[in-house]
Amino acid sequence: MNKEYDFIITGQGLAGSLLAWFLLQAGKRVLVIDPQLENTCSRIAAGMIHPITGRRIVKSWNADVFIPFAKATYKDIEDKLAEKFFEDYPVFEIYHDIGHRNDWAGRSASEGMSEYVKDECDATSAPKGSKAPFGGRWVVNGGWLDTRRFLDTIQRYLQGKNSFHKGILNYEEVKFGKEFITWGEYKASKIIDCSGVNAISHPLFNHLPFKPCKGELLQIESDGLPKDCILHGNVKVIPLGGYQYICGATYDFNTIDEIPTQEGKEKLRAALEKIIAPAYRITGHFASIRPSTLDRRPLLKQHKDQPLLYIFNGLGSKGVMMGPWMASLLSAHLVYGEELDVGC
Repeated sequence: MNKEYDFIITGQGLAGSLLAWFLLQAGKRVLVIDPQLENTCSRIAAGMIHPITGRRIVKSWNADVFIPFAKATYKDIEDKLAEKFFEDYPVFEIYHDIGHRNDWAGRSASEGMSEYVKDECDATSAPKGSKAPFGGRWVVNGGWLDTRRFLDTIQRYLQGKNSFHKGILNYEEVKFGKEFITWGEYKASKIIDCSGVNAISHPLFNHLPFKPCKGELLQIESDGLPKDCILHGNVKVIPLGGYQYICGATYDFNTIDEIPTQEGKEKLRAALEKIIAPAYRITGHFASIRPSTLDRRPLLKQHKDQPLLYIFNGLGSKGVMMGPWMASLLSAHLVYGEELDVGC
């Protein structure tokens, strides 16, 4: 006899975890299938919510919608599951030079930036342990998600509801009917692929505009860095608790593997030593593949040929910020039939 569910989700990364949460809150029966690997993109992630984007110093796409919803979602999950994995850390943006300072001064006056871009600091008032000879500026209303702890928390929640299966779903073993799909002993009305980078090479999804990107991170130990804010220059330095920090990340669109490299380590060290003064010790070096897309917009859609199959993928480096809102849209579509139109 088949074990019946409303939805099967393949992949318990950030996308799959958030979608499962919203579907379960709506009272649906959900099964999440995941191989429980350690070096996935969602587990090896900086986890930062940053309202300002890159060298152009502009507000991130849909930040006014994504950020408050994301923060409310993570805090709601924390409250309901009695866990802690989200911090409202401010970000200290370190100026590279006088020109960079002038760019920030000009951009911060743009409409809609005042909610996020706050006080400027000179070198004498910069956070302890930072190197900021040209000063910097505070950015607020972002935050940091401990993605590993978040995923572990959601996995325990799923296991407690008999909604987790350790394994890998092979689509060649899936039978698609008119109203249901079956996979082994399991039956569901729809299947949603949230398998991250694993979807890129699959024949069902290789027509989609993926642009995978390798990223490397360092974990460091230092007793001279701030514990209540994020430092941001060419890399981010994020407190993990105690004297541990995560530093990253690199972006490599040419080498698509999950092997940490000496080149990546040296690049991170060079960038790190430009913005911090204290001695530090490297305690970890990690690499993973982000399932990014050509236009940096997430993939949130029904399969063009198979109406019982959906994909929720391509969150990239902004996944912690975009993921909750996107997951809620897909959940509302699957549960209530609301239109799925997010411009992607």
